[in-house]
Amino acid sequence: MQQSPKKVQVWLVLMAGLLLATLSCNLVNLARFGSTEPSPIPVSSQSVDQLVTNIEDAMATASAGGTVTLVLTEEQLTSLAAMEMQNSGSTEIENLQIRLRDGLVKITGQVNESGLSLRAAIDVKINIDQNGKPYSQVVSAKVGPFPVPEDMLNQLTSQLDKYLLDQISTSGKQLDVEQISIEDGKMTVVGTLK
Repeated sequence: MQQSPKKVQVWLVLMAGLLLATLSCNLVNLARFGSTEPSPIPVSSQSVDQLVTNIEDAMATASAGGTVTLVLTEEQLTSLAAMEMQNSGSTEIENLQIRLRDGLVKITGQVNESGLSLRAAIDVKINIDQNGKPYSQVVSAKVGPFPVPEDMLNQLTSQLDKYLLDQISTSGKQLDVEQISIEDGKMTVVGTLK
């Protein structure tokens, strides 16, 4: 049975329309599939409270002479940083995210300065010196397409190191860090109080 050219054209138009409709409905999913941007880490005061409790418990264990294993999560660190910035009134950085992947602390956010908004990305490796003190090493740092200048990196590293030391000290004593591992969204710190 032979169909008229008019019916064939109608079928082709319908099939093309159906194909286009199907593709357009899936464009959002296809865009997400190719995207390398991970989903945002949620910020909550409960995460900060849990972090504080974990640190207090770890320091109590260390004070009693035990070995401490402290596990920090991306949500806890991102929430702490966001709350600190909010409390200080800082508006220069928005959407701050702290990811713990592949042995690195990966910090990202939007930097707002003089009407410009640029994506910032800093990768930091946390090392331990011979005295059991953690220190940071910036592996890479960019604001937009530009690398961060050396003097700013040194200042950032100095501030990170001071912050790390403040966090592992209690009652004039310091945690002697034996091991730090960073992977799969968690940082695990093992040490004893000296």
